[in-house]
Amino acid sequence: MSACQGHGKLERLTRGLTLAGAEVMGWLRGLRQPGSFLTAGVVVAAGALEEFNVTGWPHTGWWDSGLPEKVFVPVIAAATILSFLVIVAYSLTLGRLHDYERFAALAEGTARVVERETSLGRDDFSVNIFRVQGPCGFRRLEQVARVAPDSSDSAMLWTKGKGVIGFAWAQRRSKYADLEALQVLLATEELFCQIPRDNRFRFSWNEFEDTRKYTAVLAVPIRPHVYARYPVRGVLAVAALTSTNRGQLDGVQNHRDFADIVSTAKAILSRRHD
Repeated sequence: MSACQGHGKLERLTRGLTLAGAEVMGWLRGLRQPGSFLTAGVVVAAGALEEFNVTGWPHTGWWDSGLPEKVFVPVIAAATILSFLVIVAYSLTLGRLHDYERFAALAEGTARVVERETSLGRDDFSVNIFRVQGPCGFRRLEQVARVAPDSSDSAMLWTKGKGVIGFAWAQRRSKYADLEALQVLLATEELFCQIPRDNRFRFSWNEFEDTRKYTAVLAVPIRPHVYARYPVRGVLAVAALTSTNRGQLDGVQNHRDFADIVSTAKAILSRRHD
């Protein structure tokens, strides 16, 4: 088995573990955000028990026996806790929706900056904003906004170090890569497998083939100030879809308007809605 094949198996294992971890954490988060029907049912049951207690139904002696308290108290407590969790979950959901709207506006703003500062037309590039998602050990980049000439999304699982955007995440610095030049250099799987894994952005051969529509990528990490640290919370990426003028992407991140967009993204990602 070649080293390249071994890395392919490692990538598949990493992908499986990351997705499994994401599913588990999603299920655990669901425990903190109970469904509205469950909560409504418990609240109705608590209200009915309170009414029965006041009216003495079915008879006063039954309530004086102390037995109903074993049901009454837990139901009231459950109704209170579930109601609080629903309020919190609703607040978080509204926060996420608001953030998605702001990210969409930032992606559109980035596209306008690229159009103005380069010779690339709107059909010549795509803009993607990613957010780091998942618990430690299972983190990945989740797309939160996209501006592109087509509506098809990549099925790639972007982890730390994977692709140009994963490189920017891992190295905590902006990265421009001329993918077309790399595609010419690594035209066959044999040539591809001969170079170190990090030098090919940790792609497997099949993943590398899937990225051929991109000729160049600029990835800028989003590092908000959180508790005296600057962790990477997201990545802003611009990908060229044409050979012509693709090199003009390199340096766009230095323009003031682009920097302002990154600063706004930092402000949004400085708080979490997980």
